Amino acid sequence: MKVDFIVVIDELCYVGSLWKITNGVLVSFGASQLKAHSQTWYYFLLGNILPTSNASDVTRDRALLLYAIMKGMNIDVGKIIRSAILQSANGKHLGLCFLFLITELCFAAGFQWDDS
Repeated sequence: MKVDFIVVIDELCYVGSLWKITNGVLVSFGASQLKAHSQTWYYFLLGNILPTSNASDVTRDRALLLYAIMKGMNIDVGKIIRSAILQSANGKHLGLCFLFLITELCFAAGFQWDDS
């Protein structure tokens, strides 16, 4: 599927918002440019699906995911989470992703924690 990134930014952001471009590639735009309803979904996305330490910039991948969510497109969330965990495991991100999800999966599997 070919993506029109002008349509994406026009849908998500206020009029006049622009992509930051590095070496001819669309990289991100400021989260402050997001319309109110887009911001709500963006912070849900950051808190539940794709955590980040830099919420002030909306990366191209996050913008596409946000656009897809807002348009009601089908999304393979499992694939997204898997990719983020693999990136974290390969050292591309600091810290652990999805601590709540991991804790809940351990709990559901019957894992017992030592109180110490």
